[in-house]
Amino acid sequence: MLEEAEQQKLHKMGTDRARGRLMKAGYDEETVFSLDRPELLEELAKVMLAEADTMQYPAEGGSELTELQVGLMELEKSVEKSEKSVKLSVSSSRPNLSRNHKT
Repeated sequence: MLEEAEQQKLHKMGTDRARGRLMKAGYDEETVFSLDRPELLEELAKVMLAEADTMQYPAEGGSELTELQVGLMELEKSVEKSEKSVKLSVSSSRPNLSRNHKT
């Protein structure tokens, strides 16, 4: 079972982002888009649990995450931050289209 913080993060996640995570995990696009939101979240929870298990119990013969795995995790966090930044800058740069706006 996911920790409470992970469950909250999962429920707050947008549907498109959840679909993207499932497809990134190897799910077929057609299958992902056929799932309703509860099914989508359930499948994503399974993926997140599998990822947590992989991180807890690295490949046989290794007791720590490899440098490559750590780099990948850092890159994914960086991409998430960049996506948030782009969304914020796009929403703040939209023109004022109110009717009271004089030209």
